[in-house]
Amino acid sequence: MSELKFMAYIKSLQWLLPVDRICFDCGTVEIDLTGGNGDTAEYNFDEVELMQFIGCKDINDKEVYKGDILKCKDNYTGLEFTGVVDFQDCSFVIKNDCVTHYRWMDYTVEVIGNKFENPELLEDQDA
Repeated sequence: MSELKFMAYIKSLQWLLPVDRICFDCGTVEIDLTGGNGDTAEYNFDEVELMQFIGCKDINDKEVYKGDILKCKDNYTGLEFTGVVDFQDCSFVIKNDCVTHYRWMDYTVEVIGNKFENPELLEDQDA
């Protein structure tokens, strides 16, 4: 079973930081501001966009999160494309140009950004 981890994009600050705790009763997210040195801040759900770790790493051993933008290469055809990680039909998928790719093992992937900090990487996409 993969580790359950989240990152949070703080909309007002345009920062992407690790999540320490999610309180569903309070509707808040506690964000680690200093990489484990004890400084945290609490934000309401509507102040952040949560990005869930999907349990996979890219070719550079970087963790892949929902909302990440991937450079993908089809292992069978060699075709390359850019897509964004999303959650659909009970699984994580790669979406690009209105096409949804389900079979992760068919692709070599590299994280090149995320849809919050690097939307320009998706300008030609409908994802």
